[in-house]
Amino acid sequence: METIFIGTGSGKTSLSRHHSSFLIKTKNHSLLIDSGDGVSRALLSQGVDARKIDSILLTHYHSDHFSGLPALITQMKLLERESELNIYTHTSLIAPLKIFLHNTYIFPGILKFNINIVGFEFGAVCPIDSQLNFTTRQNSHISNKHNLIYSDVSFVSGSVLVTTEGKNLFYTSDIGSEDDLYLFREKQIDFFISETTHIPIEKIYQAFIKSGAKSLYLTHIDEKDEELLKVWYRKLNQPKNIYLTYDGLTIKS
Repeated sequence: METIFIGTGSGKTSLSRHHSSFLIKTKNHSLLIDSGDGVSRALLSQGVDARKIDSILLTHYHSDHFSGLPALITQMKLLERESELNIYTHTSLIAPLKIFLHNTYIFPGILKFNINIVGFEFGAVCPIDSQLNFTTRQNSHISNKHNLIYSDVSFVSGSVLVTTEGKNLFYTSDIGSEDDLYLFREKQIDFFISETTHIPIEKIYQAFIKSGAKSLYLTHIDEKDEELLKVWYRKLNQPKNIYLTYDGLTIKS
């Protein structure tokens, strides 16, 4: 398995980091997790051919994780992609996704490749191929905290456990509370990938230690927090199994 951090920034656009996204490559499949604004350019920066991405998994629909999808599909079209593309999203978000794509003039039948939108339910194992699957569980990052009355809006966001080659990778995605760090507490986690914008680093570190994971990767890094994270990292004597990720960081395991 190879993991490439395509973008490691927060929701605030930065000149030094693209919005958070990463690519998991196995022997037979390439899975892109999240596709925020600018993801097409970010992939180019990392030398990733968009035609080689087999599937896209969307954790939630905040713009820094989602809004680059139409541009990425357009990029695939311009590169004359022909192979099928699977897009995984929560079942309640399938209809909004289709409307979004239609309103950016992406319609079935005009592309040389098929797009399959596949819905998943929280808690259910979703197989991608015989060697790769994922499970999502709802976290507290998105909620109707303002009690808005929108019957057609689904307030959902998920954290993800990706399993391949006998290893488990836990990606918090954006979260809302410390409890979200423990959504897969019963699993043996090998790689712990956590956002750093919405939760204190000390809480992340505690969860990492309790999980027994082999390594911790800190992403979704806001510019205002970066120096504080570096100070915290130095105080730990820069352990080799903890990474302050950067765009283009590649992990082979």
